Amino acid sequence: MIHTDLNRRNFLKSFAGAIAAAGLSGCLSSNNPAKINCSKNGSVRPNFVIFLSDDHGYADLSCLGTEGLSTPNLDALASSGQRMTNWYCNSPICAPSRAALMSGRYPIYAGMNVNVKTARHNTGLPLQTPTLAEALKKLNYQTSIFGKWHLGANEAYWPISRGFDHWFGMKGGCVDFYSHILYYEEPAGLPPIHDLYENGDEVWENGRYLTELITERAVGYFNDLAKKSPDKPFFSYIAYTDPHYPMHAPGKYVDMFSHLPPQRRIMAAKIKALDESVGTIMQTLKANGQLENTVIFFMGDNGPSREIHCWLDETVTPYEGGKTGGFRGHKMSLFEGGLRVPAIISWPGQIPEGIVCNETGSSIDIFPTFVKLAGGDLSEYELDGRDFMPTWIEGRKSPHQTLFWEFRGQVAVREGHFKLVLNGVDVDGVSEDDKIHLADLSSADLDNVNVKDKYPEQARRLKNLAQSWYAEAKNYYDINWEKINQDQRSFPPYYKK
Repeated sequence: MIHTDLNRRNFLKSFAGAIAAAGLSGCLSSNNPAKINCSKNGSVRPNFVIFLSDDHGYADLSCLGTEGLSTPNLDALASSGQRMTNWYCNSPICAPSRAALMSGRYPIYAGMNVNVKTARHNTGLPLQTPTLAEALKKLNYQTSIFGKWHLGANEAYWPISRGFDHWFGMKGGCVDFYSHILYYEEPAGLPPIHDLYENGDEVWENGRYLTELITERAVGYFNDLAKKSPDKPFFSYIAYTDPHYPMHAPGKYVDMFSHLPPQRRIMAAKIKALDESVGTIMQTLKANGQLENTVIFFMGDNGPSREIHCWLDETVTPYEGGKTGGFRGHKMSLFEGGLRVPAIISWPGQIPEGIVCNETGSSIDIFPTFVKLAGGDLSEYELDGRDFMPTWIEGRKSPHQTLFWEFRGQVAVREGHFKLVLNGVDVDGVSEDDKIHLADLSSADLDNVNVKDKYPEQARRLKNLAQSWYAEAKNYYDINWEKINQDQRSFPPYYKK
């Protein structure tokens, strides 16, 4: 196993030392104002912070050696914990990916396997699907979200209706970074719509760069927690819209990359703005004494975009949305470039630092991992994800033998180092022969060469496995969610519970 040279003996030795230092209660002591909370059985109850970036290419971190990028804060986060090389989102597009992260379920089982288009539309994550925020709130966590929600614009689906105590951000998927207005529905005859809210009330911050605004609100929130409720654990979900289009970035960052071509220059500036914001929040948590018992998780929601909504208006300029590290595909594709995302986990003193984790996991694993750490009972929930903490802490093998995906007629399965994609899409074109595409991800060719003829038995078996999984999942969706989602489409705008 390449994952880590940390063995169980070393782990138990370090863990025992931590417990001994904590005293008989099994709780770590702290002289900082943000004291460490313990569950009833004496185990440590950590805080949780999720950073989610938007349309972020797998290779777009400077610690991967990608030319023309500067992400020192994300690089430092990786050094303080573990960077995952085989981490996946569960859908190649925004809303279903977020549904999986929030529910611990494959999107089709969560009831949201297609995108919520904008803040005008009525569909949302079904109310019958529990969210991570609801699960942690039930365990007495303070819960907050900053940034992009994209799981329902009607009041019944707002974050504050789905387990979050505090909410600042957008209902929909993307807005102008300075006016916070959505423009790109104008060609369809719809007027622009403003989309920035705080706890359900529309707020106006015209001229403020959205990434920096999200960070400012999150910093204020963490400072308040440290003063008013330092003994109560918290969960904060910080969902930035960078580096998603439109191609807006502060001049101070754009100027840093003047040596790059125009489109890449703006992309690098957007990623720099994201990195600076992550660094600001990390500094805040450290200054408040909150960092020492906080699990920090960072990932991208899906692969880089190859769309044409470059400016969120009638302009349809294609752009280079990010780097996949040589993998085939992009946002909306089930090839690796659409699904494999940058991901980092850190928990000071608990997760071994400076490790590169090569085990296969995905965003559905965050719900069970966090809820179990918080002292919750996973048997209360239907879950597709698995507790990943033994992999991160002890270096165990991935809890998954297989991972599955489906999106708009595409179906995929990964098992070991093989991945099969059926009916995959790619802006560069897909040949008829590639409609059944088997990749050997352990090879230097990554997923750029179809090896189905080299491994015909493997291709046949994985095809049957993928088709069987999809048939079962589609049947579940039809029984449990189809009627609910049809009803949602008939809701009036901004439906109230």
